[in-house]
Amino acid sequence: MGADSFIAFFGVRFDLSEEELESCEAMEDTRIRRARKAKLDYCFDRATDGEKYFLYVGRSMAALGVEAGVYETLSESEFARVVSETKTRLAQAEISGEPSLHFQLIAQY
Repeated sequence: MGADSFIAFFGVRFDLSEEELESCEAMEDTRIRRARKAKLDYCFDRATDGEKYFLYVGRSMAALGVEAGVYETLSESEFARVVSETKTRLAQAEISGEPSLHFQLIAQY
């Protein structure tokens, strides 16, 4: 069991069904395969016990917590570069949805 963490992620978020979660855990989900091929990051988890599982595809911007880091910084120009590059790679990977900046708490249970 790990410690609570907080992630910042630029990309597309998907809510996962039980079947999709099993596919993600087996690394057989089409979105994960496409993300890996396009050199994109992905993350699947849930906020806390009993919550719905989610999948992010895009670029991890920060992972903060006791077992991760406690501080990250990103300049405006670097952020603009990441946004542009990630949008291009998402399109190439045929990942649909409007990419956004997501802030997610993941509380361990």
